[in-house]
Amino acid sequence: MSKPQFDESRWPILFVQWPQEATSDEIATHFTEMATYVTRRQRFGVVLDATHGRKMDAGQRDLVRRRLAEVAVMGKEYLVGVAYVSDSTLVRGALTAIHWLTPKLFESQVFATKEEGFAWIDAQLHAPGT
Repeated sequence: MSKPQFDESRWPILFVQWPQEATSDEIATHFTEMATYVTRRQRFGVVLDATHGRKMDAGQRDLVRRRLAEVAVMGKEYLVGVAYVSDSTLVRGALTAIHWLTPKLFESQVFATKEEGFAWIDAQLHAPGT
């Protein structure tokens, strides 16, 4: 197992590489680390590459849903959106389903390529009135 990797070299776009498999503890740690970006009090967007991610069990999906809602509430003034990336139709469907079950506290879209995700987040960061 492996924890998600963070790359802030394109800040205010945060790139997250999701591992092939992650334990529930590694998922919880990921959201704890995400919360630290909110405490910067700067507008930012996230591109999360789940291309190598595999299916999560029901408990992990619920953990993601709950922790995602917590971070979103904390960061509602700063998190402009999350672009999820996966070349798998199944993974893109699962990510979409998670957001159906979570109150919409930030914009999100699911894309097949990182380039599409980065372009969308960049547009979110530069949209008038945001």
